[in-house]
Amino acid sequence: MRAGGWLARRMNAAATLLHVARPGRSTPFAAEHLERGVSTLRELGVAGSWAIQENEDPVDGILAFLRENAHDLVVVGA
Repeated sequence: MRAGGWLARRMNAAATLLHVARPGRSTPFAAEHLERGVSTLRELGVAGSWAIQENEDPVDGILAFLRENAHDLVVVGA
């Protein structure tokens, strides 16, 4: 999170944290985790938001999200 936040701050960019979950399998824990990540970004001086994308395949979920929401850079973490 901090490395991606550092990069976003250096580029004067906003960041979206994305979680891909199987359809109907997202949990409140995922949203809470993403919200904590957005708080970390704010501490670094980066505007942030989060989203949950439902898809059976994580890669397909990321690509579907990117088709619907324009972004200039993708940083993947696990």
